[in-house]
Amino acid sequence: MTDFPIHVYRSPGGYEFLGRRYKIASASDQNDLQAHLDAGWHMTMQQAFDAAGEAAKTVRRVANWRAIKSAKQKKRKDFKASRVAAATPAVLEAPAVEVLEDNAPVTRAELETKARELGIKFDGRTGDKTLLARIESALKEV
Repeated sequence: MTDFPIHVYRSPGGYEFLGRRYKIASASDQNDLQAHLDAGWHMTMQQAFDAAGEAAKTVRRVANWRAIKSAKQKKRKDFKASRVAAATPAVLEAPAVEVLEDNAPVTRAELETKARELGIKFDGRTGDKTLLARIESALKEV
């Protein structure tokens, strides 16, 4: 005599046990049990697995994470390269320009820069004419 409710099994299904898939249903009385057995359900998981054969086996779908990772890295690298290319201004060839003579008077900043290059001592009290004379005399010595 069978105690009710009882579970019946069918394979393949949504549950997995020992690498095989199965479905489960409950039968609440003898008439319900007979209806499930007539519809292709089985009293044990093993009977359901045997009836299903190869269809019961679980197929592992494992992602190829290395390929996915390298694809993401390539996409990221391409994106960075495109951002750098977009940020870098295009190098345009400038048309040939004639060099004009600079007849403008020398500025204090230019005098100070040249004096530092030549090692000439000066301070804020040194006038532009005096500084220019010291630079010219230093250049004559070199």
